[in-house]
Parts: sequence; structure tokens; C-alpha cells
Amino acid sequence: MYVWYILTTHFCLRGGEIQSKLTKSDLVFSSPDGVERITIATDFMSKNHTGGLKGTSFSTIGSVEDPDQISAVKMYLNKLHPSCERLFQRALNSPGMVSPCWFMNSPLSHNLLSKMMRRLSEAAGLSQSYTNHCLRATSITLMKRAGIEDRKIMAVTGHKNVQSLQSYDRPTAADSSVAAAAIDMRARTSAKSAECNSPAASVCKENVPPTSSTASAVGGITVSGSSNITINYTPFPGYPPARPAPSRDPRLPLKRKRKHVESSPLSDAKKACGLDE
Repeated sequence: MYVWYILTTHFCLRGGEIQSKLTKSDLVFSSPDGVERITIATDFMSKNHTGGLKGTSFSTIGSVEDPDQISAVKMYLNKLHPSCERLFQRALNSPGMVSPCWFMNSPLSHNLLSKMMRRLSEAAGLSQSYTNHCLRATSITLMKRAGIEDRKIMAVTGHKNVQSLQSYDRPTAADSSVAAAAIDMRARTSAKSAECNSPAASVCKENVPPTSSTASAVGGITVSGSSNITINYTPFPGYPPARPAPSRDPRLPLKRKRKHVESSPLSDAKKACGLDE
């Protein structure tokens, strides 16, 4: 039922028990600022949402303002059975489009209303079976991401404390991107800081406003940009230094250089016979 979906998402109606109490007169049509909207009567919200802000109007957030949705609700109300005051009624098997009434003189029970989203999920062949609470949680999450204050959201949802809304504040893909960017920036900053501590870095200044995305210098390298770090690289004369010759331990005997003797057939024969000089 499209109208059931509209009212459940815009007013965060919980459970079939509360939805089954709604009547036709609980829907209020008004246009105080020239924009037509649908709200739920304050008396009904106060009785069934005791955890919200008592004695205040709920039309600020809990309202339907889309013209197409308002037209759908009006058409739904015109097709309800006139003898039944309940807002959600049992539908006729095959009512005609021109029929003045599409519903029976019998309201939907709270058991049927509590399983409404599950039945719609199966009928639409969705990837998983959703519940009525999924719609309620979706509405709360969207309001929190829109920056609406928690206390004002409580006026619609009926939560008793602000902590109950924290479970709906879930990270988004954009939040993951921000976290990844922060980690990457920290890693780049740490790498440049390590380069500053090397002997080849003569100047390392932090918090320098970026002047250009590209820079060059004769005899050095200048790094600048969004990292706000500038490094001027100036090599020292003779850098890197030559490695010193290893020192010899005076306690060790000197190694004698072996005399080089050119090899010849005669010398090889003398050496074999032990006649080597």
C-alpha cells in the first residue's frame, strides 16, 4: 500500500498496534505558509509517542509535502469505506477504478499491519525481506544525515532518550572517504617529516601557506602544495663523504706479499721435484 508506505516513512510510525489506531480524522491537511502539507493530529502523537516532546506540534518535521504523495493520500481517503473510521481498511478483491469504494467495512488488524513491509518485500521480489522497523530506521538515518537535531527527531520518533538515536548514526561511504583521506595525509606528512631530519635537508618549515602546486629550483628541490610543508634540498659539498680506509690492528702480523713468479714448463717441473728455489 503506497499510502501506508508514505505515512510510515514520514511519521516514523512504529508497530502495527499504533498504526491500527489511526483514523481518517487524524490526518490534517493545511497550508499555513502557502505550501500544502499533511500532518498527524497532535493529540494522536501525544498519546502514542509519550517519549517525544510533550505538548508541541509535530508538523515541523513529521509532514508530507510532496504534491504527488498528497494527491495519492486524498484519493485513498475518497475510496475508503464511509462507515469505517479506521484509516487502514481491508481492500475489496477486485474493485473497479470507477467504483466509489475500494475497501470493506473492516479495519486491518495490528498483526497484518506489523507484517506489511515483509509482505510487500515478498510481493515485489526484493533481494531480502524487510520489516516495518527498516522503514523507521531509514527515516531516522536520513533525518540525522540532514543535520536535524536529535531532540526534534525524538518529537517524531517517540524515543525516550537521545542515546537511543545513536545506533542510527551509521557511517556512510563519504565518511569512509574522509577517513581514508585523513590517513593518507598523515602518512604523507610523516614521510616528509622524516625527510626533513636527513642531513641533506637544510631548511624545513611547517605550516607554510601553499603558493603553487609546482615549483623548481637550481641546485635544490622545493616541495609545496596542500600538505603545507616546504623542503629546500641543498646538497653539501663533497656529500656523501668518502668512506675512510679501515684501520689495521697493530697486534696482527703484517701479511707478506707473495713474490709473483711467472709460470713456465721448467719452473713447474722443478716445483714438482722439490727443486724450487
